[in-house]
Amino acid sequence: MATNLAPLLHTFNINLAAASLTPEGFGLLTMLVDQAQGTGNDLGSGTPRYVEITTLAAAQALRTASYISAEVLALITPVFDAGMPRSSRGIRLVRVDTAAGTPETYSDAYTIYDGLGLSNVWAILTDSRVPSVMAALAATVESTGKHVYFIQDDDGDWVTTGGVPSAFTGLVEYERLVVVSNDTDTDPSDVAWVANRTAWNVDEVSVGWGCKLYGITGPATDLTQAEAGFAFTNNANIIGAYGATDYFIRKGVNISGTQVKVLLSRDVLRARIDEDVQNLVVSLSGQGLFVPANQDGVDMILGLVTNRLERMSRAGHFDSYATPTASVSGTSMTVSGTANAAKETISYTFNFDLT
Repeated sequence: MATNLAPLLHTFNINLAAASLTPEGFGLLTMLVDQAQGTGNDLGSGTPRYVEITTLAAAQALRTASYISAEVLALITPVFDAGMPRSSRGIRLVRVDTAAGTPETYSDAYTIYDGLGLSNVWAILTDSRVPSVMAALAATVESTGKHVYFIQDDDGDWVTTGGVPSAFTGLVEYERLVVVSNDTDTDPSDVAWVANRTAWNVDEVSVGWGCKLYGITGPATDLTQAEAGFAFTNNANIIGAYGATDYFIRKGVNISGTQVKVLLSRDVLRARIDEDVQNLVVSLSGQGLFVPANQDGVDMILGLVTNRLERMSRAGHFDSYATPTASVSGTSMTVSGTANAAKETISYTFNFDLT
């Protein structure tokens, strides 16, 4: 099995070009759905090929109009479960045009969707439980380095052997794939989990990913302690009784063993630094100023990055962080540092183009 990726090393290139200053969101879910499952499906026909749903009534209306199938409605219903500690921001259904003359794959549809450049995309889900489909899309999502794909699989190998199912053996070092093991395909535990955890505002709190699930019926068969041990060895997340609830999911890791909490914190840092720099540039431009390629510019950017690290630490994303350092070469500035999150180390490098 792959070992945990510690430290997590990532380089982010940030251009000081004009862009939307709307803070990037992490709470709106995305689910790719097979168009052929709905009669007359018009999920954003053409461009943008998606529809956003923020209430259960809206989802039910789409089903009544035959725009989505009963299966899809059942999968997304937990998003709107009134029992959750916080209400979900909703879900975006993205059309996979399987009925086209040259049928699309889920990877095709995801690539087109990603190309729309939407800012509020992080958690990716699918209506498909087919291992080959999920594995292919996982490879595509991994290659973008932007989103995290949450899947649910009923293959018993997750909980009965010391290795992952054959469809996923080549993916065990992926960062952006998270697996829920559930012996019942129709039980939407992956959706319920992601809706529950992403309902919290990432700028206010960094939540743990072990939690009670709402709106599910749970696996058909309870896991034994031995089976739970295999699941944890294989970095699969499982559902079982815990405390006063029958449906608690743990342990909140990706397929390579890194905590989902850490992955989210890293992606939030990336997005917020990008936004902070753009806001700084816009503010300076209104005064006839700019970020200079000298020590004054270094001080500006280091102050900005340190402030963001401190704010995220107060929200629980980081336990501690090292003072970032910066250097200038020509019209480029590089800022580097580390932050510690849930016993993982995030090493980051931001490259700023000052032209």
